[in-house]
Amino acid sequence: MLLIIGFGRRKKRDRGEVVQVRCPRCSNNVSYRHTHTRTWLTLYFIPVLPYRSERRLECPICSHGVRILRDDVEEIRLGKVDLLARLKEALGAPTRMIS
Repeated sequence: MLLIIGFGRRKKRDRGEVVQVRCPRCSNNVSYRHTHTRTWLTLYFIPVLPYRSERRLECPICSHGVRILRDDVEEIRLGKVDLLARLKEALGAPTRMIS
């Protein structure tokens, strides 16, 4: 009997726009998007068990972003979390909000 097991299949879901920012990597004025990526264990090329989950805010042009927690998305939309400080810390570049 041949058993084929694989690791690392990813499914990325776009959860929509969160906030407008100037991306420090590509210097475009963009709406950072909330993405949720799951990495799966596969059996005969069929995803069976998720073993890693990651939520991020990403630039839709260059895919550069920052990891976030599940509850952070709504707080960022409401302005309760200082996203600029997080982006500066994670990306190491100056960032400005777009009005």
